[in-house]
Amino acid sequence: MRAEADLGRAMEHLQMVNVYAQHYDAATAATTPGIPLALIADINAKFTRNSVKEVYEQVIRDGEAAIADLPVKNKLTKFRASKAGGYALLARTYLFMGDYENARKNAALAISLQGELKNMNEYSIIIPGPFPNVPGAPLGWTNIPDAQLNPESIVARHFLRPFGLGMDVCASPELSALFTNDDKRWTLYYADGWPPAPPFNYMSRYQVKIFLRGDFYNNYLNVPEMYLVRAESFAREGKKQEALDDINKLRLNRITPAAYKAFTPADFGNDDERVLRFVLEERRRELAFTGMRVIDLKRLNKEARFRKTIKHTAEGKEYVLEPGSDKYLRQLWPNATIFNPDWPLNP
Repeated sequence: MRAEADLGRAMEHLQMVNVYAQHYDAATAATTPGIPLALIADINAKFTRNSVKEVYEQVIRDGEAAIADLPVKNKLTKFRASKAGGYALLARTYLFMGDYENARKNAALAISLQGELKNMNEYSIIIPGPFPNVPGAPLGWTNIPDAQLNPESIVARHFLRPFGLGMDVCASPELSALFTNDDKRWTLYYADGWPPAPPFNYMSRYQVKIFLRGDFYNNYLNVPEMYLVRAESFAREGKKQEALDDINKLRLNRITPAAYKAFTPADFGNDDERVLRFVLEERRRELAFTGMRVIDLKRLNKEARFRKTIKHTAEGKEYVLEPGSDKYLRQLWPNATIFNPDWPLNP
């Protein structure tokens, strides 16, 4: 029970520090404001805003403590933690820190305990779906198992439709361009419209598809992420074939058999950066709408070659988010800062 609590606390701190603070940078993390680490259950205790470095150090301590006592297999349900979950947490943490050697090692340990991928060619769209009383033909309901039953879930958390992302968000044209109709993630997770409200059709009106994966999917710790973490680490270490081996294994379970291709370094001119960019594209395809994109933007913006300016137009006004901008940060909650006036606020 204590080990599960350690894992849960580490996951929350890792998420929060990436919402409220600038991304980890070894050169500045010790002086960059992070989040308060409340490690004791005392409502009268006074907390400071710990540095980003201190938060990451606590995440790693909690992750290592969790691994020591977590069971090898999930007990009863995947909502309960497992040892692979502890390694998956550390793999994600080290990737965010840019420590690719430790990210790769922990991803490999997670995969050694749980590395099964499910072939998505075995899934299909269900009509009328599990809710026959809902009007319309609910395109987008699939027979993909929910988080706790999905073999790719390491530790499960999910939210329910319609309170999650389903029916509310669309793939941008840029994201859409990364997919082909031979990719089961595209044909199963995205649709032209939401049938219970015909004739509203996002594709015909806005040339985008609506995201329909918001029902019971696991947005916590999954096997595919571990292959992607290991692949990126291999690519950054110049191990192109090893990186592509992991990507090929993932894509074998995502692309229709007739269109599947096993890539080799020669397909990318034996160029390290082209392989790395392909790995990052695959990461974006696989992890879309899981909460990873904003953190990936923040960490990749620290490399000149990957810096990206985000532009969106809404109701005739263009909104621009520059690389490294303070606008990436959420402001601290006002009710919390009222009682802690010494906490430095975000710009």
